[in-house]
Amino acid sequence: MTSDYWILALLVGTVVWIILLRKQIQERTRANRQLLIEIGERRNAEAALRESQRQLSTLLGNLQGMAFRCWNDEYWTLEFASDGCEHMTGYLPEELIQHHKRALREMIHPEDRKKVWDKVQTALKEQAPFQIEYRYFTKAGEQKWAWAQGVGVWTEDNEVIALEGFVTDITEKKFLEEKHLSLGRQLRRAQKLEAIGTLAGGIAHDFNNILFAIMSYATMASKKIPQGNRGYHHVSQIIKASERAQSLIQQILTFSRQHEHHFETIELSKLVEEPLALIRSTLPKTIEIQLKIETDQSTIAAVPSQIHQLLVNLWTNAGHAMRQTGGLLEIRLTKTWVDGGMAQRHDVKTGNYLLLIVSDTGCGMAPEVMERIFDPFFTTKPVDEGTGLGLAVVHGIVKSHQGIITVTSEEGKGTTFFIYFPVSEERFRHSVEEHYRISRGQGHILLVDDEKIIVEPIQEMLEAQGYQVTSSLTGVEALEWFQTQPDQYDLVITDQILPKLTGTQLAVKLMNIREDIPVIIMTGYQDLLSADHVKQIGVRELLIKPVTEVTLSQTIQDVLRQ
Repeated sequence: MTSDYWILALLVGTVVWIILLRKQIQERTRANRQLLIEIGERRNAEAALRESQRQLSTLLGNLQGMAFRCWNDEYWTLEFASDGCEHMTGYLPEELIQHHKRALREMIHPEDRKKVWDKVQTALKEQAPFQIEYRYFTKAGEQKWAWAQGVGVWTEDNEVIALEGFVTDITEKKFLEEKHLSLGRQLRRAQKLEAIGTLAGGIAHDFNNILFAIMSYATMASKKIPQGNRGYHHVSQIIKASERAQSLIQQILTFSRQHEHHFETIELSKLVEEPLALIRSTLPKTIEIQLKIETDQSTIAAVPSQIHQLLVNLWTNAGHAMRQTGGLLEIRLTKTWVDGGMAQRHDVKTGNYLLLIVSDTGCGMAPEVMERIFDPFFTTKPVDEGTGLGLAVVHGIVKSHQGIITVTSEEGKGTTFFIYFPVSEERFRHSVEEHYRISRGQGHILLVDDEKIIVEPIQEMLEAQGYQVTSSLTGVEALEWFQTQPDQYDLVITDQILPKLTGTQLAVKLMNIREDIPVIIMTGYQDLLSADHVKQIGVRELLIKPVTEVTLSQTIQDVLRQ
């Protein structure tokens, strides 16, 4: 009995032990299974984290710029920079982190550092994002433009512990913006010059008629007054003043490019030397002049009087800039090549050009002054020392010669003008000025002009020279007279701008009636009218008002001899 009891107890204990062991094994199995699940989840999380880091690294690496994290201290000490750092700045991230080789702040242009700091601190105070453009320097020392945006990183106590954001290079964008602004300024300047040129040409036309009458009557009056008489002196002064006014009108027409001139093949080097004696005598002795001719080929197609005027204007301006301090006026002439890019920017042809450099060491110009130097009637000189037409005329002359003019200047360091003239391959031809003395003529002239103040002095001058003159104030009336007696007239002189019938229209109608009738057209305002154009329709000559008695007399006799 006792043995059976122990056997039973042993069996029961074994069963209990087995049950407890099984339960323990089950619990351990569940624990191991949970551990395996947790290990799997951790591995999956680590893999996901690595994939996220890879994606972030790839994303940051492909961005045109760099992500950053830095402290908000005076150096903006860098904690992190993405791989784009090297492409943008030339520095590896580790060279900038903890300003190992250079502090982030030191890369910003000195003139922009305060602006950037103030902008960021203002945004932090408002707990707002910041965006700012600034200049920076690369490792190679190249200056570029950057655009940065970012936010502050805050603690629970509302303290800034870092700045995080992104910065990218916008140098190309700034270049395109500046180019666009420059083109806009050039367009506005061109439109302004065109508008003022049209206005100036219109004023010149009316003023020419008045000036023509003044010069004509003064010339006739001078012939009737003894030279020793006081009145002769007064009339002579009127003529001189008229000639000065005529020169001013020619400058206005040159500026508006409405004045036709005869182009000749000239040696620019010789023409540059000619005015130097005149300029030397007018400049203070404290100004030194140096002339350097650095080319043996200097032929250009030009109007000599205009080039002379251009040189005098440039040298006079240079002398004015140095008259108080003295200095050096350097004039260089060399040969250069204008490539396609430069030619396109200035609307000229590519090829060989003569480069005239006029440089002074005077007071220089501020940028806002340089913007306007070619504007007509703009001047920095006192009221009684300049009209403001000098450089506007220079600009017009250069453009009419298919050339280029540029300028550089710095306040206190002087100004340099660069003038490019296309080289002419033609051989140099000396122009010979013919001296002409008024002689008597004969023939019947039909004179047409709607301005009585023009008709009367011309008629009187021509009749004094021996011509018979019939005058009309309208082209319609003149045409009627000519139709009645076409063989009565030996020559027709007509103004271009007439009511109802222009001078060219009248000329065509007259030549349809009588093919061989010589016609001379006069005008005070050239727009589309040119000597080539009028000769194509059969007109013999085109004269630009005001016309002197000598020029008119010589032209009439030349036409009648043809």
